[in-house]
Amino acid sequence: MTEHNDFFAAIASTDKQELSPDLYEPQPPELKLEKLPQHGTPRAAPAYQTERTEEELQASLESLRAKMRPFLANLAPKLPSCRTVQPLKKMDWRIETEMDRADFTQQVIHGGGPWEQVTLPHYGAPTGRATTFYRTTVVFSKQDLAIGSSFICFKGVDYKAHLYFNGAYVGSHEGFFAPFEFDITQWAREGANTLVVRVDNDAINMGNRSWKKPEWEGDKLYGATGLGWDDPYEGWHHCPPGMGIYQDVRIEHRPTLFIHDVFVRPLMEKQQVEIRVEVFNATPLRQYAEVAYAIHGRNFDQPNIAAGKYVPTNRHKPGVGDMAKPDDNKLLSLPCGPGVNYFKFTVALPDGRRWTLDEPWLYQAQIALQDQTDKPIDHAEQHFGMRSFHTNEEVEPKGRLFLNNEEIRLRGTNTMGHLQQCVMKKDFDQLIDDILLAKLCNLNLFRMTQRPVQPEIYDHFDMLGILSQSDFPLFGCLRRNQFDEALRQTREMERLLRPHPSCIIISYMNEPFPNGDSKPHRNLDFAEQRAWYTLADTIVRQENPDRVIKAVDGDYDPPSPGISDRHCYNLWYGNHGIDFGKMLRGYWQLSKKGWAHGCGEFGVEGLDSTEVMNAHYPEEWMAARDDEGHWLPDPIPYNQTHKFHHLWYETPRGGVDTWVEKSHGYQKQALRLIGEAFRRDNLCVTCAVHLFIDAFPSNWMKTIMDYHRKPKGGYFGIKEAFAPLAVSIRIDRFSWYPGETLE
Repeated sequence: MTEHNDFFAAIASTDKQELSPDLYEPQPPELKLEKLPQHGTPRAAPAYQTERTEEELQASLESLRAKMRPFLANLAPKLPSCRTVQPLKKMDWRIETEMDRADFTQQVIHGGGPWEQVTLPHYGAPTGRATTFYRTTVVFSKQDLAIGSSFICFKGVDYKAHLYFNGAYVGSHEGFFAPFEFDITQWAREGANTLVVRVDNDAINMGNRSWKKPEWEGDKLYGATGLGWDDPYEGWHHCPPGMGIYQDVRIEHRPTLFIHDVFVRPLMEKQQVEIRVEVFNATPLRQYAEVAYAIHGRNFDQPNIAAGKYVPTNRHKPGVGDMAKPDDNKLLSLPCGPGVNYFKFTVALPDGRRWTLDEPWLYQAQIALQDQTDKPIDHAEQHFGMRSFHTNEEVEPKGRLFLNNEEIRLRGTNTMGHLQQCVMKKDFDQLIDDILLAKLCNLNLFRMTQRPVQPEIYDHFDMLGILSQSDFPLFGCLRRNQFDEALRQTREMERLLRPHPSCIIISYMNEPFPNGDSKPHRNLDFAEQRAWYTLADTIVRQENPDRVIKAVDGDYDPPSPGISDRHCYNLWYGNHGIDFGKMLRGYWQLSKKGWAHGCGEFGVEGLDSTEVMNAHYPEEWMAARDDEGHWLPDPIPYNQTHKFHHLWYETPRGGVDTWVEKSHGYQKQALRLIGEAFRRDNLCVTCAVHLFIDAFPSNWMKTIMDYHRKPKGGYFGIKEAFAPLAVSIRIDRFSWYPGETLE
């Protein structure tokens, strides 16, 4: 039988709201009573078409695929490459042994003992404090090494990565979501080379309590969501904090002077773009270079919209003793010193096509790094969209949101691994369908819950026209000793997100617990946490001045900076947050005075379909019966239906189908009621159902679509609540007596 102590239900039960001078309780709007005239002859209602069955949804999905297919195209001219690339697809792997610790050189560097070959990307157990090793041999030709420099590039390793190349320690990186690379030029040789990656895992700042490991606490910056892995007893359930090289790895042989990063910032009001180019010099000597650029249509056929050259120069007026002459451009040119060099310039882009949710037009900037004779040294490309997104923090209610200067309400969904699994498996057709299924559900936002994700996901958001909020991976608290490291990773997060027009909002913390989770000797307290937010804001806006920031999602320790956000599970965890009767009438939880508000999570559990259970569940999960022989979901690990359904509906009598039908029916009704309440709330600018699609069977059954992409009742409830045009009639009673007037 399952444990009765549910960690996430316990969090909900400790959400105590206390009125303070900064907070108030939003009230229902004062509505004028309008009496509708009685018509003698009923008028025909306009036709309203919506999907109500799985079959109808599949037909609509096929139609939307055809509509969005042109936006997936890349019509920009092909860019030549000055690099050679060696992808790493397989490596030997094992969990650290006592012999590895006793003789690291012989056992790990030289490959002693048994190893298991794995395919990259690779992710899974163990959780908590653990070490694994990856090892392989790579072969370089003389021509590879003659290009100039060699780098090994990781798109993401969870959690700490330490690289050894030909026995030499090269470098380390902490954090699971950001790309990083190491220069291996000085150790690379012609022929066979040995590469070893040590990966360290740890328990998370909040502790591994939600995975039944209450004694485990650590320094890992991680929330409570991830990829998961295919193990029904550990890997399926609510994304345990595993480890591994879970994104692509490659070796690049490059010129010694190369393009390190490109960011194109749209300046909508000026009809310009600001192009930021970072150039890396892998030598200790200065090198001169110029930047040529061209802008093309990416998913529309329009090459060479703009083109030109930027020469990095010092434009100040020379003073006494200055060797440079004002009219001598060559002497004014700025050389690229060792390491990273930052260049920024603007390009006119009049009458540009706007990136919108219905028509996500994309451009591509192509950059050529050239020497002073115009000979190409390196090339890079980056797509971008001409769109603006901002919030108003001067006029009350503060926090209203604007896409392309038009006010927008975000109606979204949380995610926990299904999109990430698509990328890991290279199943991009499924990734596309999952995004389109959200659009068909009348959703315009994915909340990348408690973690940034692989760039391929954001690429597809850009191409298919849906918005995203990405959270920094903190849940509940931040360890004091990780203060600086968290700021460093905040910069990495913004650099990952900033090229994507779909990325509109970031958040720093999910559900902060008061007084540092009651451990102020280990975690930041209220004032210190807000000081950290201020520093993080400065870092983020240095990388992207236009970023909209919602410091906290689910503010259990208010008030936090920015939009006031509270989570709400009041039709599941027994009136969590606010009594639903009050919410139905137009009240809301305590919020910041003068501000709009949001709800980053609301949800109701719905069991997997019978088809999913029969296909994937272990037999013992399906074996439980009560004294009368009726099926019970109790053995399903981490399920909440068996415990909480008593609050909302009678225990179903019969088999699996009866339970599934009842739980889906309640999920549909509850989510539609909550969604319509948010729809009527004029101060609610953002909300997100928790959550969308399961990455694995029984992953986290508040999803509204299961592992087989079969819609649960909640899918249709949300779809109806968030229809583009809707009539919402609120009736607070469900029965009347003869002679009463219905209002």
